[in-house]
Amino acid sequence: MDDQTMHHFMQDLLPIIAIPTMTFAGAWVLSLIVGAFRHRAHLRAQAEFHNRMMDKFSTADEFAAYLQSDAGKSFFENLTSEPSTPLNKILSSIQKGAITALLGVGLIVLGKSFTPQEGGNVMFVIGVVSLMIGVGFLASSAISYRLAKSWGIISVNKTAVSNQPSSATR
Repeated sequence: MDDQTMHHFMQDLLPIIAIPTMTFAGAWVLSLIVGAFRHRAHLRAQAEFHNRMMDKFSTADEFAAYLQSDAGKSFFENLTSEPSTPLNKILSSIQKGAITALLGVGLIVLGKSFTPQEGGNVMFVIGVVSLMIGVGFLASSAISYRLAKSWGIISVNKTAVSNQPSSATR
């Protein structure tokens, strides 16, 4: 392929890549917003329930007796909104880092194939920023894994990994 054919090919390829990427990014941001609103509503409902439960007790002795019962222990354990799953959070960070880094590499390659007048410099800069964000996610997940492992929060034996709640059970 000569340079002119390659140039036209890349010019035709840009909308094919840009439109689905922008659609995906918009849908992802929208899902994050909807998820945040759902999480906030869940936390409010849970806080309201806990406040109503606390109002049922007139003395501290009644509350202490309740906390000693099985129902009270369950109530106290459920005060947190969701269980801490550091391994799932680390894996999520690895996924985000890999996707963002690959997007950055792709934008850098596309940016190099266009002239500055065609937006090549802009794509290159966005690609470098995206690549660095991806590398940051990956470095963060590596540091988090090492710290969690050294602090004993997670262990690498099969029983600890298999006891982690899956996303399907939540």
